[in-house]
Amino acid sequence: MTAEDDFQSEFVRPEVELEAPSPLDFEPWHKPRKQYVRKHQWQHYAKERIQELKKAKHFEGEVPLKYFTLPGPDLLDVRLMIKLCRRFNVRLHYTGFCYDQSKQQDRLRQNISQFRNDHGNVVVSESNVRNLSFQNLGKPKSPENTALIRGGPYQLVNIDACKSIASGDVKSAARLIDGLKAIFEYQINKCSEPWILLITSHIQQGNVEEKSLDSLFTSVKTNHDACDSFKKALESKFEGAGNLDDFYCRVRAEHSAEFLNFATLGISKWLVHLGESAKARVKTLDGFCYSTFGHKPLVANMVSICYLIEKLPASVVDRSGLTEEKTQNPPPKFPYENDHMEALEKSYSMTNLDDYLKSNKCTYEELVEENIKLLTEAGYSVGSQGGEYRNWLSKHDMVYNCVMNQ
Repeated sequence: MTAEDDFQSEFVRPEVELEAPSPLDFEPWHKPRKQYVRKHQWQHYAKERIQELKKAKHFEGEVPLKYFTLPGPDLLDVRLMIKLCRRFNVRLHYTGFCYDQSKQQDRLRQNISQFRNDHGNVVVSESNVRNLSFQNLGKPKSPENTALIRGGPYQLVNIDACKSIASGDVKSAARLIDGLKAIFEYQINKCSEPWILLITSHIQQGNVEEKSLDSLFTSVKTNHDACDSFKKALESKFEGAGNLDDFYCRVRAEHSAEFLNFATLGISKWLVHLGESAKARVKTLDGFCYSTFGHKPLVANMVSICYLIEKLPASVVDRSGLTEEKTQNPPPKFPYENDHMEALEKSYSMTNLDDYLKSNKCTYEELVEENIKLLTEAGYSVGSQGGEYRNWLSKHDMVYNCVMNQ
């Protein structure tokens, strides 16, 4: 069997229905706040992209929307994306990596088979989620790299990592941050239209490797030292706390909201600088944060951040003298200052969903109902009128009890 046959064989779907393990346990990502992220960030910006692409006639000839994702075995984000594409009469080609325990693979394969049978008018037959590791994406000729290329380029990239993307030493064999850089570089080189990058990650003191944190700080400090407007705006965030170096030493010592905001800014600045190195703009969009600690105080340590990335047209320079060249001034060190300022403002204005939902009972209840429907479709036993799910929330979601006691 050739390597090509090996690759193709992993795309074969079962012809018989597979029974999912029972019972299916509820998980942290089944809480209402994650549904808020799916609805008001993932679906919101996916809808905007679809509408823009339809205006540009991108989907003519049944050209599909291409979506890269790191889903769980239930493929909740894919389920919602299918509904969105059906609403706009657009076909969907999804490519996913789900590196999970073997006992979960039957559920994954069953869901892929179900989508193929039930949504064939929307889902492109080549769509698949494979048992691959996103961390290995940057390795040339790896199964991960091959799968990425086969399914791309993508209008939507959703890195729902949940773990820290900045853990592990720079010399480690494979890290999430390396996978992120690899897919960013691939997209910059291959995607001709603007695309959305979604990142969900733990950002917590202790799970961001120290040298990585220093590198993120350098991304911020470079702008701070070279751009007066950025320096003034950044220093307003830590007024009275000394200079930037003093502030960084204090913030990195323990986890806090300041640590989360500053590390998020570092990631955003890193992406903006990557984009500038490849003549692309990286625009930071609205983000969210929340706590996974499970006890008070609910200090946020998980972020869902989002970017619109657009490759810029290349200029042509004639050095032969055959045609007249207009005199050009040297490019500024930071040509797109607004992108840097947006990265700063968006990193410090993320909506804390724990706080928001505690004071918005109606919104919280809507999300509970949406999750009950979504989990039922995925094969979970939620009980009569969602009673089992609500009981689980009462034990595992501190926000639920705050809302219900209002």
